[in-house]
Amino acid sequence: MNPPTAGHELVINHANEIAEKERRELFIFVSKTEDNNKNPLHIDEKLNLLDFVFPNIMFVNEHWVKNPFDAGYWLRDHGFKDVKLVAGSDRKKDYEEKFKKYNDHADDKLAFQFNRFKVESVGGERDPDSDDTSGISASKARKLADDNNLEGFMQVLPADSPADIGQKLFDKIRAVHGIADEQPTDL
Repeated sequence: MNPPTAGHELVINHANEIAEKERRELFIFVSKTEDNNKNPLHIDEKLNLLDFVFPNIMFVNEHWVKNPFDAGYWLRDHGFKDVKLVAGSDRKKDYEEKFKKYNDHADDKLAFQFNRFKVESVGGERDPDSDDTSGISASKARKLADDNNLEGFMQVLPADSPADIGQKLFDKIRAVHGIADEQPTDL
């Protein structure tokens, strides 16, 4: 989610539908990875947008949770035994394989010890060449910022994203990528 996009919005909405239908607690874990290229935004900047767009969703901001496996340990340590991970179709197989190795790991410190674990895909295959939501990605959003296309950037953020927050994310990506401060070309 660097930055959060309409594609991430689909995953969050799908997870929320599952949680409501199955009466589950829903936790969304947001990566804290931050670097100068692929992950230019700090978690607090991402959460600022996410908390605005999804006011009823619990985003976990635990300092040590940095990846999906840490999220699994967080859930284990909080007593969850029936876990469903919702992810994009492009991640489903990888998560199933990797989590299976750790659920019943011989080392108790590494074992998740879930009674039930399932990865559920959001649905259709991700198509990076598509012009609809299935083609939206954070890398495309960063490219739009790099190309100084604020209008396009705002269109790939989640629906109802406030313009001021979108502008701050746009400006931060450009700054981290070392792009000179100039007015967007398409407004």
